[in-house]
Amino acid sequence: SSWANWNKDTKRSIWALYIQNEWEIIDDLNLTAGVRHDHYSDFGGTTNPRVGVVWGFWEKADLKLLYGRAFRAPNFIELYNRNNPVNVGNKDVKPEKITTYEASLGFKPARSFTVDLNYFYSDIHDLIVWNSQTPAVHVNAGEAEVDGIEIVFTGQYTHDDYWKLS
Repeated sequence: SSWANWNKDTKRSIWALYIQNEWEIIDDLNLTAGVRHDHYSDFGGTTNPRVGVVWGFWEKADLKLLYGRAFRAPNFIELYNRNNPVNVGNKDVKPEKITTYEASLGFKPARSFTVDLNYFYSDIHDLIVWNSQTPAVHVNAGEAEVDGIEIVFTGQYTHDDYWKLS
């Protein structure tokens, strides 16, 4: 509206370019690699690779090792909020960056049942947080490490119907 706007009037243009390919290194060992570049008109670009290796070491089991980088773009509130007594945007905020490593062991004891055990570790930098001033301003000041284990059971009733327990 013409009054009480908390965001600056702005536009964002985004374009992305990505490429990915898969190679069979030897029987039952595949490598998938890719890279993606995203460009945002309001804060610039970021390039992020991903790579995965899948080894089918047994006809009913496989091992996956994955590496990837990604980002989270600052949203319009974090960049452009204004006229708010509590929360103000910051045009200098940069994207959050994450690097992730994963290992997954998959087992398929029956044609319609699988079990996957996954371990993941993520290292996150440039988290967008509020500083302690009043009003709070968004800044890149946080970091986090996240890791965990996940187990997933999947059963398939028909070609299109399945259940999952994680």
